Amino acid sequence: MKKLTLQQFNELIKDTKTIKGTPNWPKVLLTPDHLVLKLIYKRKKLFSTSFVYPYAYRFARQSKKLQAKGVVAPVVKDIYHCPEKNCHIVTYPLIDGESLDKLIMDPTPVLSEAEGVKPRDDNDKKSRDYNDKESRDNLSPLDLLIKFARFVAELHDKGIFFWDLHLGNIMITPECKFALLDITSVKIYRNPLSIKKRARNLARFIRIEKKNNNLFQDERQLEKFIANYCRIANIIEEEISILKNR
Repeated sequence: MKKLTLQQFNELIKDTKTIKGTPNWPKVLLTPDHLVLKLIYKRKKLFSTSFVYPYAYRFARQSKKLQAKGVVAPVVKDIYHCPEKNCHIVTYPLIDGESLDKLIMDPTPVLSEAEGVKPRDDNDKKSRDYNDKESRDNLSPLDLLIKFARFVAELHDKGIFFWDLHLGNIMITPECKFALLDITSVKIYRNPLSIKKRARNLARFIRIEKKNNNLFQDERQLEKFIANYCRIANIIEEEISILKNR
């Protein structure tokens, strides 16, 4: 970790564009050469683990763990600390893609074959290949949502619990690969997530999207999302009802 003076900090953020936050309180900045600067401010709580193990270190650690599991995530380049600003700065190259909420919340969604839930063929490897070579631009919002449901099932199968799971926290590349963005809250377990953890993660995701984006107001849309998730996760009927009642 590199320590910055206030002058060095101001030089680092010079000519950057504010992606998240305000000019006086930036959270994510973008440099002219497409380097992302994520500013993580120290919490003012009297007792916080961030004093012992800064969130910037957690971000870098989780990034390496996710990449080891084959999940696209920011590749940390440097970590800085500016005491005068009371923050750490994590830098990483910009991930090429679009925020998933912008693509799924299209005002004129087009229905497609992805609406249906086809039986899974366990002998067909392509049935679990959700980051294949298909183009993002050829998928409708509903296609993307269902593809995302399958991706979430894959995360859970790999033991990845993403507490801040929401569409605005997911990037999708032109090659249709999903990438996790704000990964500080990620927890990675050795084994696939239990039904209880899966239900908790999905329930929070659904609650956030209903509130912020008016997603899943149509129960049929929610049923298709859950059905596709459960098909890939091999969740049986009794367990499907647990998720639907969250």
